[in-house]
Formats: sequence, structure tokens, C-alpha cells
Amino acid sequence: MSSTDILIGYNKNDFFYVNATNKGEMPTAKMCDDLNVNDYKWDISCNNTHFLDNSANCLKKELCINKEYSDTIKELQQINSGSVEKYDNVTEEYDQTFLQTLNLGSGIIVMLILLYKFNFTFNKQ
Repeated sequence: MSSTDILIGYNKNDFFYVNATNKGEMPTAKMCDDLNVNDYKWDISCNNTHFLDNSANCLKKELCINKEYSDTIKELQQINSGSVEKYDNVTEEYDQTFLQTLNLGSGIIVMLILLYKFNFTFNKQ
């Protein structure tokens, strides 16, 4: 495994939005769109001084972001689910085939040299 590999142990039950979904508190996709959770103004309105006035919307915003992140992870895992393993397997098979070809080629060359030498010595006698 190279240093750029990232392993993600994804379990859908690990996410904070699952509890909200089970309790019926999860905002719908339309509500998340209406909240515009990627707007920078949320950082200001959800800070400590304004949180009590806006706590329900701040919680909904975080639930929407959490759900979005988990959907991204699921999508990435489905796209790349076996590609690394398949690549490693193909590389290993290629290396083995290359080594086998090299060994067989060397053996053939050695056999031709030996046949030539012995054939040449037997023809002299």
C-alpha cells in the first residue's frame, strides 16, 4: 500500500444523521436546498452569541452537511470498490508471467548453447 492510499471504514450507522432520521428529525432534501448549507453566513449565524436564536436551523444545517458527506463516501466506495485490488492482482500476474518468460527464455538459450557445444564436439570425433 502506498502512502497516498486512504482507507475509510464506512458504516452507515456511524453518522449523526442516522439518529435524526430514526427520530424523524432529518430535514428533507428540499429543506437542505432551501437552507443553502454551503453559504458562508452560516458560520456567523451559528456562532456562540447567535446560536440560541438559530439553534434549530444550525442543527438542520449540520445534519444536511453530514448526510452530504456520507453520500459522497458511499459514492466513492462504489466507484472504487475493487479497482485497487484488481490493479494489484493484474500487476502481480504480469510480474509472474514476465519472470516465467525470462526463465524459459534463459533456459532455451542455455540449451541451444549446450546443444551447439556437444554437437560440435561429437562431430569432431
